[in-house]
This record gives sequence, structure tokens and C-alpha cells, in this order.
Amino acid sequence: MKVEMEISDQLISDQIESGFAFIGYWAQDWEIDVVNHTGWVQEVEDGDKPEPITLNFEKAVKIAAEKYPRILDENQMDAETGDMLIQLAAFGDIVYG
Repeated sequence: MKVEMEISDQLISDQIESGFAFIGYWAQDWEIDVVNHTGWVQEVEDGDKPEPITLNFEKAVKIAAEKYPRILDENQMDAETGDMLIQLAAFGDIVYG
């Protein structure tokens, strides 16, 4: 079964912004443009500073719609679902938590 969803730019911006409060346990540095849905993160690692990972929120929204639709439910939005969206944008899946 295929279900289509209309996702507003504001919902994505709100999810990204709420995720900032939660990504510190896996990201040591980041720069995210909430308005344009772009940015990068660096994972927490011992030793050398890791290369930045470019965030792809367009891909993240598609994956979320297919595998994790609650992330895109405006009634379920919180720091945890924002973190999940940022992870999808970085890794293509939920890797932490």
C-alpha cells in the first residue's frame, strides 16, 4: 500500500530545530540551516576529528515517510523525533538511540 503525505517546509524546520536539543549525545559539532534545510554534522569520536557529514533532508523525509511516519506527524514532534530526522539526513537510517 502506498500512502502520500503533504509535508510542509515549516514542519521540517520545526523538526530540525527541535532535534538540536537532542543530538549532542552522538554529534560533537554541527551547522544546520533550519530555513533552507541544509547543513552538516560531525559524529562524536575518540582521536582524530571526523569529517563532516552533509545532511540531506529531502532524502530523510522520503525515508521517514516510508519507514518512520511518526517522525512527520506534527502531533508527535519533539526533540527525539527531530533527532531521528537529523540522523536520517546524515546516515539514511536511525543509527543512535
